Amino acid sequence: MSLSVDKKWLYQSLDLSRRTNPFLIIMMGLSGSGKSTVCRWLTHELQIAWLCADVVRKRLYGLSPEQSSKGVRQNIYSADAHKRTFTQLASLTRQLLCSGYPVTIDSAALRAVDRQQFIILARTLNIPFVIIYCIAGEDTIKIRLNCRLQGPDEPSEATINVMEQQKEWLEEPGTAETPFLISLSTDLPNWQSALKKQLTAQNIC
Repeated sequence: MSLSVDKKWLYQSLDLSRRTNPFLIIMMGLSGSGKSTVCRWLTHELQIAWLCADVVRKRLYGLSPEQSSKGVRQNIYSADAHKRTFTQLASLTRQLLCSGYPVTIDSAALRAVDRQQFIILARTLNIPFVIIYCIAGEDTIKIRLNCRLQGPDEPSEATINVMEQQKEWLEEPGTAETPFLISLSTDLPNWQSALKKQLTAQNIC
């Protein structure tokens, strides 16, 4: 997958002529918890590359970001598709970090193993990282998911049923992840300022 594909989603608002000190932000949270909204804010606030798992997944199966997977013979949400998607995400992340760009990974990353591969990557490259755990009330999440499915240009196909299933997959961050963890309630009206303070405390911005 070329890094020039889908600039709107892969590294929106990134000034490609300017390199900076790289760092890695790993998002996690249920669908509808506000991850993509936070990523959009981070992209503009920090000029950070935005890698969206839903976009990477669809590209692997020949789909555009906004295209539905219903007409595809293969299940793009199978365990094998999940593995392929995260392998590609890790490859893109490595390329960008090694080129000097900070990166945020927009994915649910509910399982520890999904987060661990990016933590290992950051440590191997000796690059600072944080995990932003997005949290929101269930009513808020359901409203967001319903609204999102009705909106245009949306790569995610997550429904309320998908979100309910995700709860069974969720593995809360362990003690090894805690020092790098930022828990963010996106229900709060001032979550941006709260996040900026925590990122500063983690020496990320």
